[in-house]
Amino acid sequence: MWIASKYGFFSIVKKDGGWHIRARNAEDLELLKNELSLPKITHTPDADYCARIFVADDTTGKDTMAKLMSALGESVDYPNFKNAIAASATQRDKLHSYHEVWSVMHDYQIRSMK
Repeated sequence: MWIASKYGFFSIVKKDGGWHIRARNAEDLELLKNELSLPKITHTPDADYCARIFVADDTTGKDTMAKLMSALGESVDYPNFKNAIAASATQRDKLHSYHEVWSVMHDYQIRSMK
């Protein structure tokens, strides 16, 4: 799952006995970690995502993931995502990339409606 949020851009997958919350930069994970008291960040510069947090698939981990998803949903306090990103000192450097993703998916929408 890809998540674009005011905390950053994340990829969440489930493998190796738990969830991997992955990011393109460690700063995004730091924001998320500090907000939710998540486990430590592992730096993986040679992997497809350079930083990740591992959450085990156990009762505590499931509670952590539920809190994470709830917090991400509750963090939506803006009427326009790209404007919120443009106004964010920690996220505005992603604005161009988000516009590109928006454009690619808009093109997909147009093609899929034919």
